[in-house]
Formats: sequence, C-alpha cells, structure tokens
Amino acid sequence: MKILRFILFTCSLILSIISVRAELPQDEKGIMVSASFGVFHSYSDGNPTYTGLIVAPRIGYRINNNWAVGALYKYKKILSGANIMDYGIFGQYTILGRPEKGFRLFTDLHVAYSKEHDSYDSDSIDGPPLLDPRPDNCEVGFTPGVAFRIPVIPVDILLRYLFIGFNNAEHNFVRYYSHCRLGGGDWIIDAGLHRLELGVSVTF
Repeated sequence: MKILRFILFTCSLILSIISVRAELPQDEKGIMVSASFGVFHSYSDGNPTYTGLIVAPRIGYRINNNWAVGALYKYKKILSGANIMDYGIFGQYTILGRPEKGFRLFTDLHVAYSKEHDSYDSDSIDGPPLLDPRPDNCEVGFTPGVAFRIPVIPVDILLRYLFIGFNNAEHNFVRYYSHCRLGGGDWIIDAGLHRLELGVSVTF
C-alpha cells in the first residue's frame, strides 16, 4: 500500500512539474539584429566644439533567454573631417528578466578595436590641434542596459549607458570627448554622453 501511494505521489509530482514547465516561457533563440544611436561631443576649454552622430549596428545569435553573442560595429563622427570606427565582438547576459512585463536588465561584455579614418587638417576650426590623427586603441569592458519588449512582436527597445573596463586611448584625446570619466589610467568608468545609446533589436 505504501509503495502504491509512493508511486502515485511520484507520478503526480512528475505530471505537476511537466505542466508547470509547459506554462513557462520558452527560450528565445535565433538571429539577432540591432541598431543603436547616440551623440558625440568634442570639447575645447570645457565647451562643446562639435556634435556628431554615433551609429552602432550589431548582428549576433540569441542562444537562449539569458545569453547572446555576436559582432559589433560603431561609427562615430567626431569632427567635420574625422571619423572613428570600432570593430569588435560582444556577449550579452541578462541579469534580470521579467518576460511577463517585457523587461530585461542586461550587461554587454565587448572587445573592440578602434581606428580613426579620414584624416583632417589639425588647424580645423572644428577642434584643437591635439586631435590630429590619434593612434589606434582597444577597449575591453562592460556596458549595462535595459530592454523593453514590444508586445506580440520580437522587437526590443534598447537603452545602454556607461562603460566599465579597459581603454587605452590617448589621455590628451580622451579629455576632449568625455568629461564624466573616473580613473587616471587605462582602467576607467566612463559616463560620458557618447556612452548613451538608444536603439532597437529584432530576433528572427
């Protein structure tokens, strides 16, 4: 009799677990394409001298509800005759997700190589001579963000801000585009305006 009760209890427990699992949201998988936009300010004597556009498309693969990996590209218009382009890879991890409310808190870990293109006259009125073509640099670190799912369709509204990690850009260049930066060396916390990005992401 006890054995029968145990078997019935075990079967009912298994059926309960299966039914609960069936009601849980399934992992989202597929190709992920996103595009984010921001604003870049360069400064001279504490005042903005030029405002440019930042465009940051990404393509990757969403492994499940928590993880996504892929490649990134970022275009930054820093002066009338100078552009910075970043090339890299990223991994995105969901720290906190509320699927029923369409909300995710995530962080991106990225590794990027940054190169300046289109040289310009260092005497340009758009900026100080110290901005004359800078050396290439690399960046490794974290950027937190939030995502809000549009109901019914697999589209997220994304907001990213802040950078915590390693960046070996020249210091006499950095002070012209970020006035909210902690850390005197290559390890920094950067809260400059150019770290704020708003965009959309679609999973196919």
